[in-house]
Amino acid sequence: MWKDVQFCVFDAPMHPGDYQERYSFAGDTISSSGPNLLAIPITQCLGIQHLQTVLCQVTHKKGEGVMLYHPSSKYTSGRTNQLLKVKAFSEEDVKFVAC
Repeated sequence: MWKDVQFCVFDAPMHPGDYQERYSFAGDTISSSGPNLLAIPITQCLGIQHLQTVLCQVTHKKGEGVMLYHPSSKYTSGRTNQLLKVKAFSEEDVKFVAC
């Protein structure tokens, strides 16, 4: 069972450099680490329609959402405008009948 668990990497926050350099370092570092450690492929976002298409593909595969990085961003802990998480949501009306 544990042999089927995969650890997916999309950043190397302790490595100096911008996001592209950190991602490249992470990929180079884990490329020979075995089948349970892999770098998540990155795709350049081409606009809102492209983002919506990719998000739909990810959620269809049971993924939670997508991360948007500015390619030249330095790592910053905490919330930042250089890293955004995009998730799908749905709205439904409900009626409470009792508490």
